[in-house]
Amino acid sequence: MPDPRLDVPHPDDPQPEDHALGDVLMRTLNRAADGAPPPPDDLYRVVSDRAARRRSGLTVVATAVAVLLVLGTVGLMKVTGVGEKAPVAERPASAEQLWPDAVTKLPSSIGGRTFTVDAVLPDRHIVIHTFGTPGNAELRLVQKGADNLTARLIASFEQSPKNPAIISSVQADSQRMAWRVHRAGFPERIYSYRWSDRKLTLLDEVAHPRDTFSVTLAGDQVVYGPAEDGIRTVPADGGAPHLLDHTAHSYEVYWPWLVLNPVAPESLVTAPPTLWNVDTGQHWIANFHPTSRRDACSPIWCVEVGDGGYPVTTQRVDGSNRRTWDEFESSWSGLTPLRHRYLPVFGHSIGNHTRLLQLLDLAGDRTVPLGYLTDDDDLLAVALHDDVVAWPADGGRTTYVLDMDRIR
Repeated sequence: MPDPRLDVPHPDDPQPEDHALGDVLMRTLNRAADGAPPPPDDLYRVVSDRAARRRSGLTVVATAVAVLLVLGTVGLMKVTGVGEKAPVAERPASAEQLWPDAVTKLPSSIGGRTFTVDAVLPDRHIVIHTFGTPGNAELRLVQKGADNLTARLIASFEQSPKNPAIISSVQADSQRMAWRVHRAGFPERIYSYRWSDRKLTLLDEVAHPRDTFSVTLAGDQVVYGPAEDGIRTVPADGGAPHLLDHTAHSYEVYWPWLVLNPVAPESLVTAPPTLWNVDTGQHWIANFHPTSRRDACSPIWCVEVGDGGYPVTTQRVDGSNRRTWDEFESSWSGLTPLRHRYLPVFGHSIGNHTRLLQLLDLAGDRTVPLGYLTDDDDLLAVALHDDVVAWPADGGRTTYVLDMDRIR
């Protein structure tokens, strides 16, 4: 028996001018009723194209009535519902796809301890610190090989469940690293560590750090503050601290830039911030009016975050390129764009408290998805630094590390 599908006209086949719409539909429906294979997916387009050329409006209407009667007989209700498929929206490339040489995967715990990623060295070693008890708070240098992972101890700090040692502001380069350790009832301690001889040095102790206190490794100097009297520098391998003049009302953003904040130096709240380059003496007032301590400026961009974390509004310090991103929210206070262009943001919740962490590229006008965070604990596992971003994945079993120095 000949294949009945061979009788169905193809749009590219030459057809006689009297090949009517009704003939095509009736022959096709009869085959369907007899159990023949279904017509091709493009039947609707084939029939419609020819109907437009060969039938008047009355003929098309009459044929349509006949078609409906036949449909009722054979029980086929969607013959004319076949159409062109809508194009599927392409998902933006992930960080791992865009910058495969900049992403490293680590387990979610090392030595049975949870950790936070702090820095990535030029040789791709990764600095982490552990937190929580039991056990001391530790800084470790992680090296991941093809088949193994090592985590060498750098420094260890005693702690108790009621008074943990909190490691933060970790900065590292190819020569050394610097950081701060906070414990309730103790002065803030500033440390450095030299890679070549593994020398650990206590650089200074600060009794009354302000809320905007930070530590920056700037070559062979460590910059830290503000304390009550201002911002200090100290040789990275140890020496006498030096107080920077006129910095009692400033805090550091991207060294050598400071933010002069005479209105409320103990917080990020200010009206409009003055940016000051310590090396050149350059001053300018940002054309920006923050509304709370959630808002902040870098030497290039200012970020304003609404109540509840959204909307996110960005602009340049001169007031240009102002844009509100209604589709994003931020969970971080006083955050300025990493690498002067990448702002970590969340998309709104998509159910079950799941949100997509992504990088908003202000210079490239694009977003780069990083990973989905599914509960409140995931947010604590996100690490944001100017040279590294880390986030949990695979249900908390994996930590992704993005080296910001290697991205394009």
